[in-house]
Amino acid sequence: MLNFTRICHNMLSIKGYSSKMFFSDVFLFNIPNEEEHRQIKFYRRSLRDSSNPLELPEELFLRRYRVNKEVFVYLHTQLHLPNGARCTFIPPILQLATTLQLLGGGSYQWQVGVDFVAPMSQSTVHYVTTSVIKEMESAFCKKWIRFKISNVTKQFFYAKYRIPSVIGCIDGTHIMMLRPQQNEHMFFNRKGKHSINAMIICNETLEIMSVNAKYGGCAHDSFVWQQSKERAMLETEYDKGMRNFWLLGDSGYKLENYLLTPYRVSEENSPEHEFNKTHSKARSIVERSIGVWKSRWRIVLEERKCRYTPQKLATIIYVTAALHNICCHYRVALPERITENTEERWNNIPITQNAESQTATSIRDRIRDGLLGLN
Repeated sequence: MLNFTRICHNMLSIKGYSSKMFFSDVFLFNIPNEEEHRQIKFYRRSLRDSSNPLELPEELFLRRYRVNKEVFVYLHTQLHLPNGARCTFIPPILQLATTLQLLGGGSYQWQVGVDFVAPMSQSTVHYVTTSVIKEMESAFCKKWIRFKISNVTKQFFYAKYRIPSVIGCIDGTHIMMLRPQQNEHMFFNRKGKHSINAMIICNETLEIMSVNAKYGGCAHDSFVWQQSKERAMLETEYDKGMRNFWLLGDSGYKLENYLLTPYRVSEENSPEHEFNKTHSKARSIVERSIGVWKSRWRIVLEERKCRYTPQKLATIIYVTAALHNICCHYRVALPERITENTEERWNNIPITQNAESQTATSIRDRIRDGLLGLN
């Protein structure tokens, strides 16, 4: 058998054949013995030492890491990534690049590791990405995911849809996962798959103001909302006397004084039917926000089916939501939309328990009449 190390040396010496090109071609070879495995680790490390993701063309950079270079530099300056222990030989810039590539591509860790910009073993990819994701959660989630009542949002929805005092839109989306080892029944959804049911609240700019990834796929949208701190906040503000603010939700939610839902029964061309059409158009913003979020950070796409524990998947959901908001703030070009078999429709079964309050019904009727000029 030809000596693999000698082949490496000869090919690297060929004029016009770069080390990066060489590595991407030969890394998938089976390593015959321990010595040659050690040589590959040496070449892999030398390639990393000379790599700089920021040297990639802007278009390729955006496609690979899902952010532009401005956002990448911002993330890099805000994170305090380790330089010691096992990560001594992985520069922080490559740690960040590897993590973004995993979140944006949703690939297996070993597939990320054979990338010619940041080549590393699967175990190293796992260690690096776990560390960086935890750091991202601490640095970005509280800062970039904030639920608030904004007059700007109210003005937008009234100007475009003639619905007053809307502070955002709410919906649930399922993030698929492999069968968990513990409490499997909590993650078994109505489609017979395992997932986390994430509650998303967004505003008119597609910014995710709130995300709740605490509950498994067996939980209904309405249950997640009932247990959320956002609902508790709005209920407290309402009890204090604050009025004229509500979220837009679909028929999977109960009509409340601060949550506006469509009429469950409406005849064709009736005032209720016209209200429902306008309500649906306005509420579609949250579906678009979820679509952009999943298209940019493909690790949360249904087809990817994350191979992580529920706890780590929840962290990934929060981190990618924060990264989504950062991209919105810096106006990063929208990703190509990916059409997936969305779960929102089958999960939004109209609830029948708990009769709607008379106050909430009156509020919706007044909005309906104002929308159609009936008052």
